[in-house]
Amino acid sequence: MSTHVKRAYRYRFCPTDVQAAELSRTFGCVRKVYNLALAARTEAWARQERVSYHQTSAMLTAWKKTGELAYLNEVSSVPLQQALRHLQKQSQVVSSKSNMSKRYTAEFKRDAVALALSSEKTVTEVARDLGVSPEGLRGWVKQAKVDRGEGPAGALTTAEREELVRLRRKVREQEATIEVLGKVPMAALRAATVAG
Repeated sequence: MSTHVKRAYRYRFCPTDVQAAELSRTFGCVRKVYNLALAARTEAWARQERVSYHQTSAMLTAWKKTGELAYLNEVSSVPLQQALRHLQKQSQVVSSKSNMSKRYTAEFKRDAVALALSSEKTVTEVARDLGVSPEGLRGWVKQAKVDRGEGPAGALTTAEREELVRLRRKVREQEATIEVLGKVPMAALRAATVAG
């Protein structure tokens, strides 16, 4: 049985005054480029347009040619381009999450369900008014009925679902512990038991 030992090294970085000034200038330029690109993306999004990484890269080139932002030429372009790549990656994460369900407070869900049940509007209309997905609101209404005992037989209440999640998490933790202990040689376990 072969074991792999992972090592960690800790280093202290002590820049000289010149290096500290260069780092500070670079960080400031990176922050400026990121904020400018973010503003450009936000404005485009308001117009329902998309801005790609290549477009922001072209914007960076144009910004460097202006007298106001000419100082961007004084630092390496690599961290500036990396800031644009980070922004692109973040916007992809945000756009993919915008299609996923958002987190709402229990109070908001309760009020939304009460409104949906008491309103003469359809669930879809109420959802549109609240800015939530109709499927999400329908799920909340269905779960509220289950919690009140009006749901189908065998449906789990919110408390039962939370307990199930907690128990599944505990089982995963115990399985991980068992897996780790399974990798420890028996002699080491015996020695630890005797020593303890």
